[in-house]
Amino acid sequence: MDASPQERAAREFLAQGRFRKARDEFKLLCKIDRPKFLPLLVEANIGLAREMAGKGMVEEARQVLSYLKTIVAGEQLVGLELELGAGSATPGQASAVPAALRALAKPSLPAAERQHLADVVVLAFEPVPNPAPEAAALARELAAIVSALQAVSERQFDQALELLRPLGQASVFSHWKAFVKGLAAFYRGDSERAARLFAGLPAGSAPEKAGRSCLLLLGSPPVSNDSPLPSEAVIEWACRMAGERGLGGPLLCAEQAWRKNNPVQMYQNLRGGIPRFPGEGPDLIGVLSQFAVNCSFSLPYQMQDSLEYWMDGIIDGRSAKNPVEMQLFLRARVLSSAQIMPDELAVKDWERFLRLREKLHGRNPALDSLAYGWLGQLFTKPPSRGAFPFLPLTQSRSKMRNAPEAQRLLEKALQLDEANLPASLCLCEVYKERRRHSDRNRLLDRMTARFPEEKKVLMLAGQACLERKAYKRGLDYFHRALALDRLDPAIPDNLVKARLLQAREFFQKSRPDDARMAMNQTAAFEIPTPGNLTRSRWCLKIQQGMTETICGDPDRGRALLEEARRESPSEAAFLYYAGLADLGTRPGNARGSAYFDEFVRVRKSGASAAEAVVLTRIWQHGRKWLAERMSQQPWALLEGYLRAVAKHPFAREDGSRLVEFCIAENDFAKAGMALVEKRLKQDPADPLFRLYRLRTPKSVGLRPEALRIELESILAEATSRKEEQTVRLARQQLDALVIPPPQPAEPFDDLPPEDEFDDGPFPDFGGGNPMLDDLPGGMPAQPTELMDSFLSLLASLPERELKRMRQTRPPGMSVADFDMLVEMARARRESSKTGFPPGNFPPPPSRPPGTIPPPDPDQPELF
Repeated sequence: MDASPQERAAREFLAQGRFRKARDEFKLLCKIDRPKFLPLLVEANIGLAREMAGKGMVEEARQVLSYLKTIVAGEQLVGLELELGAGSATPGQASAVPAALRALAKPSLPAAERQHLADVVVLAFEPVPNPAPEAAALARELAAIVSALQAVSERQFDQALELLRPLGQASVFSHWKAFVKGLAAFYRGDSERAARLFAGLPAGSAPEKAGRSCLLLLGSPPVSNDSPLPSEAVIEWACRMAGERGLGGPLLCAEQAWRKNNPVQMYQNLRGGIPRFPGEGPDLIGVLSQFAVNCSFSLPYQMQDSLEYWMDGIIDGRSAKNPVEMQLFLRARVLSSAQIMPDELAVKDWERFLRLREKLHGRNPALDSLAYGWLGQLFTKPPSRGAFPFLPLTQSRSKMRNAPEAQRLLEKALQLDEANLPASLCLCEVYKERRRHSDRNRLLDRMTARFPEEKKVLMLAGQACLERKAYKRGLDYFHRALALDRLDPAIPDNLVKARLLQAREFFQKSRPDDARMAMNQTAAFEIPTPGNLTRSRWCLKIQQGMTETICGDPDRGRALLEEARRESPSEAAFLYYAGLADLGTRPGNARGSAYFDEFVRVRKSGASAAEAVVLTRIWQHGRKWLAERMSQQPWALLEGYLRAVAKHPFAREDGSRLVEFCIAENDFAKAGMALVEKRLKQDPADPLFRLYRLRTPKSVGLRPEALRIELESILAEATSRKEEQTVRLARQQLDALVIPPPQPAEPFDDLPPEDEFDDGPFPDFGGGNPMLDDLPGGMPAQPTELMDSFLSLLASLPERELKRMRQTRPPGMSVADFDMLVEMARARRESSKTGFPPGNFPPPPSRPPGTIPPPDPDQPELF
């Protein structure tokens, strides 16, 4: 017989957990067929009572229990009585635990009810002094579980496990035994065993629900965007195990926002829901705070930008929740954006951060020194290519971003802590860049006294001594460095250089024997292979021979040079190196050398790509060695040699090395182009040299689409030839190639009638723009060309740099005024595309009715 609609509705309410509705329906149905619907009415009332108890409505739940006692036997309600606390024995009232144990002893009890009743009995934590005979074994097992839980709470893990030993696998409390074992493993640090035990607990049981919090702390399974969202109760109990209360709701909301890729909302949920957030203690609140602020460093660009923009608003509006938040935000802003921030703003924010940190934690000179040193080192690096020159502090030809400010910050770092070695080393470079030689020498003297066993310090001090011609002292520093590290090739290179310079000084002082003794001491550092351009035998003989020829005995010098010629890798290499040595040895600013003249004759007889590779290394070595004494002639000779190589076929590997050199050294770009063209005549499909061609000035003007097509063709060719390095380079360039999507066509649905357009010319305001004449912030009207270029730049900047400009807008200019200026610039850009003033739209093109509109290459296909 089919169920009536009323019965179907009641059963659906019960299945959906809508117990109040189900109870009301079953009350009516019991009047029709009491034996059939009374068990369902009891089930609905029990569910309603448990739901009320879960919401804290214990008194209302007890009223439901009282009603149930009027319609069903008391033995069926033992578990519910214990849940509602009615089983707690009070004077004159018997406990319900013995009755629950008697019910558990009955084999007819369903498995689900048996498990639930066992959980309720354990959670009652009541002794059973005189159990019934049929429940005596269960009472002993219950006492063992309760005692084991007590032992775990007292960190007596061995005792807890010993108490559980008598319980078998068939015990009704077996899942509690596994739970206690899991707790012991959890607190002992055996994460793998604990996770395995908690994961094996029966679903829906009290131990399983409690184990979820432990599993969450163990990260098993790992929480991700694809994993199920833990409940608020699970998160709350996990937080309580970590020593914090009341974090479940805010953390759940924050996790939901994080999974929706909304880091700002995530932070705001934590900020508004946790009174002590943010903090920086070694606790859960501190960890949450560090993650919520510093997660921006690993976010995708758009999410990172939104979070940092919101943080910027808090910083600029001085609306931080507490000083810790302002400190964390300032630190994150400088660490994230110092590469593109104005120097003045970076220093201001960094010092604000340090002052706040000092107020919160007290003075810490060592930490402040590291902070000042970090920013100072950042200012010594070349400015980022993408950085916009916002309000620079100084205009300088220095290769460093801001050498004067770097010097101030690094000096401040050393005032706070002289033991800051990285800051000391960096300050030496700043002094050298700014030609503060006396300051640098004094600093190096202090550093060698403070860091006598630091190789870098000894090397810097030795090189500084060579620069001021204190060769004996420099040799002492180099020997001390060699004693610390005998594997560093730079140390013997500097020792050889110092000995040769000392020998020249001895010759100048008419002490030829001492000079030759100094040169002979370089023999200990000779290298038989020709690759080292400082210590190989042929290079050392050229240096010694040139020194003897110019400063000592010319005959002895010529003999040494002839030996070097025989041992050199090639005639061209000998002549080119000898010419450089001649320039470096002769006093004054020598401009030419007889060896260079002979080099030209050798080049005319034939140029080799393999020899050209050696010559490029010699040129780089000579530029570093001669520095300012390097004349134009060596460059011209090498450039001519490279052009001569490009006239004849050459090996692909040698050509690749030469082209890489030419690309790195911009002065040889034309010679590099000639080499690329020559190779492509030999093999027009060569993928590596086609990549090189894309890096030459001729390819700079290629449109992105044409560049993409060429790169895809190169990638296919390199793949077919199995050139892994070329494939990797081509993929990198393809990934870096950003082609903007085609602009969608302007909608013409809501255009005004054609006669409302003004077809007259755009008015000429006579050299100015009235919209910009009275801008706040002290910006006077500018000439048209300058203002147009500024607005064009403003319209083309990405959002990240616009945000930085918004932060450093001129004094007196509000954010609203700046945004208005940006909108104006973008409107001008749009008007340049359409040919119409901002705010107007071009009329639709006229065509005969019924014709198909012409295809638009910028309009994407619909299907």
